[in-house]
Amino acid sequence: MVKGLVELHGGEASVHSEGEGRGTEVLIRLPLEAAQVRMVTSLASKPPPDSHRILVIEDNVDGATVLRTVLELDGHVVAVAHDGAEGIRIAHEFQPDTVLCDLGLLG
Repeated sequence: MVKGLVELHGGEASVHSEGEGRGTEVLIRLPLEAAQVRMVTSLASKPPPDSHRILVIEDNVDGATVLRTVLELDGHVVAVAHDGAEGIRIAHEFQPDTVLCDLGLLG
């Protein structure tokens, strides 16, 4: 089913395993249309007029990284802190318009 869906979109799907109990690797390759590349390039070159300075305070490094990436793709300027003290320090320097803070920060 996966292979069929991927091929409908002009891609390739492959599966590899070293044997039972050794895990499985699934590789999916999808083409990137030239129009999409141009759109991404043009979005990256000019920030939208409603761009904001956003401070993310999150002790989960992976979660903070994903949130930063999504916000930056939307044209915002983002700073990240991984604990409350660092968040306060960065807030004074960065002067954010918005702060997204994990309410369950440890320590």
